[in-house]
Amino acid sequence: MSLLANWLESLSYELNATNQCLRKISPYSTCTVCFDTCKTQAITYVKNGLEINSQLCNGCSSCLTNCPVQAIEGQSPTRKVLEDILYLDEGALPTENELLYLYKNGVRKISKTTLEENLEQIIAGTNEILNQMEMEPIIIGEFVENAHSTEKKLSRRDFFNKLSSDSKKIVLSSATPIKWRFNQSNFNRAKMFEGWSFYSILLDKESCTLCETCFRLCPAGVFLIDGDHLTIDNGKCVGCTLCSNVCRHNSIKIDSEIGKTKIYSYPIVKKICKNCGGTFNSCEDEQHCFTCKSSKENSILNFL
Repeated sequence: MSLLANWLESLSYELNATNQCLRKISPYSTCTVCFDTCKTQAITYVKNGLEINSQLCNGCSSCLTNCPVQAIEGQSPTRKVLEDILYLDEGALPTENELLYLYKNGVRKISKTTLEENLEQIIAGTNEILNQMEMEPIIIGEFVENAHSTEKKLSRRDFFNKLSSDSKKIVLSSATPIKWRFNQSNFNRAKMFEGWSFYSILLDKESCTLCETCFRLCPAGVFLIDGDHLTIDNGKCVGCTLCSNVCRHNSIKIDSEIGKTKIYSYPIVKKICKNCGGTFNSCEDEQHCFTCKSSKENSILNFL
């Protein structure tokens, strides 16, 4: 195959669920975000994850921008943005998460000739989030493009610098293998607005066994054992709820709640298991590690 053929092939791609997919990480995951988002029913769940039917997929990339852990690999729709205005007369409607990303990058207005009910709801939801963060809302209306609004005189040096920069952007946006342009990582809401969190995390110390299953599986690194304390950083939480899904004791509760970032700290103790002799962490003054305690509780002798 020629280099040209290889390059052309690289420009074509289908949305793909990577190994970051919560349903691939754990069979206990109840995440249905991509399924609920897809309007063409192109997504189906299989035994070890999910599949995207390329024949049904319309390329709107709503699943990509909404996935809490950025597990859908691909590129969001190309948007027309001039100054602080997003022009939406063509293409798929954006999601709330995509609008938040565009807002973070300077968009403050949306120009749309016809306002569909769906778009109105999306903007209203986005503005509600911005309002809770005490930020100015996105304005919608019909804005005329002004080709001269950003014109200014450039020096010779600035002209050639801009020419070089624009050339690089053109090459990267249209003449590079498509995987180089995948941008799903842009839509991690927890990283969009520094100092703000979108979820609250409640830990029930009385029922928590500190088995650390949720710590190991958490894709955002929310949980950390630091010496004699367990810290929980809600600013990192992406709301995937995998921690509460895998917890067999219902010790963790995740709720949507916008507020300033908080780091919770819980004292823990390091113990030596009286059964196996191994060290383990505990919220309470336990005598046996989680493994030994579970084995004892599930012993067949308990049922005789």
